[in-house]
Amino acid sequence: MIRMFTREACTDDVCVASSTDRSQSGRASRLTAAQATVLVVDDQRVILRVFSQALEHAGYRVRIADSADAALECVRTEPPDAILVDLTMPFVNGLGFLYRLREMAPPIPVAMVTGNAVTIETQDELHSLGVAVHFKPLTAAQIQGVVEKLLRVTTDGPA
Repeated sequence: MIRMFTREACTDDVCVASSTDRSQSGRASRLTAAQATVLVVDDQRVILRVFSQALEHAGYRVRIADSADAALECVRTEPPDAILVDLTMPFVNGLGFLYRLREMAPPIPVAMVTGNAVTIETQDELHSLGVAVHFKPLTAAQIQGVVEKLLRVTTDGPA
């Protein structure tokens, strides 16, 4: 099932609560796919559908947002365990989302995805923030692998 967050609202029936246990530091305890919630942020509905289907097939709980503002509202309501966010979106891009996210929430592992070329400066900036860039198109196995890696960072701490 695909759940859509729009710029207008993040309602309780859409922002379903995750049963993931969190320690006092806000870091998720050991997670399995069935326990982990992943937020996918992209302005393209087809990407939201493909990513969410790949992750749901692997057993993850998936929430989707079509803008940075909608995603930030979702994080405020119920922080996910990992976030996949598109770098190039209208209004607030992925990098802007990342800076806003870092100001408001406990550390949540984030991977940036894009179908566009990325400047060396942007890559360096993302790297300094601990965020990897992955280039579309991604296969279902690659999407799942990115999330698995993000969750290892969440549960094990940075490598």
